[in-house]
Amino acid sequence: RLSSQKTKVTLKNKECRCLLAQMNQKRKPSEYAVAELFSPPRFAAEARNRGHKGLSFDIKQGWDLTDPKTQAIVDKQLDEAKPDLLVVCPTCTHRGGWEHLNKCYRSPLETARLLKQSREQIKFSVHQIRKQLARGGEFMFEHPWGSDVWDDSEMVPLRRKFGIRRVDMCAYGLSCPDTGLPIRKATGLMLSCRPEDR
Repeated sequence: RLSSQKTKVTLKNKECRCLLAQMNQKRKPSEYAVAELFSPPRFAAEARNRGHKGLSFDIKQGWDLTDPKTQAIVDKQLDEAKPDLLVVCPTCTHRGGWEHLNKCYRSPLETARLLKQSREQIKFSVHQIRKQLARGGEFMFEHPWGSDVWDDSEMVPLRRKFGIRRVDMCAYGLSCPDTGLPIRKATGLMLSCRPEDR
């Protein structure tokens, strides 16, 4: 039961100045509109088309993000670039969908190795997301809707805070190259801000 009495809070001048400074503190726009992890230049290419800078870190560009030394280099570059948006799309090959069928044809040892590698990618991804939020930037995390990544212990706190939006990729033109029929690939997006708030 709530009390009808109001509690008066008195702040000292110094506390008021600190609170006002925090409220008025706005993040300066970065030189880099976007950086993407585990993705060839897609968002970065679009940013460049619009006259902005973008960064991409993917195995196709020579960035093996499963290697701790590479992770350290990327971590430093992201700290320096402070991108406005961080897009994170770790590989989904061994975390759901067809993988539930494919793993029957691999040894348990190989399956465990691939799962460990995927979990290391998720750990790195979550670490970078937390750093991006601490810098005052936004993030987007993308993974298939049915992936078990969403239940990883690293992901659960983020999932509880930001939720997951489902999108079907046929709504964005995904279709079979042979027949032209739409492919309904369910994808999960975790966003640090709601699109309607932008």
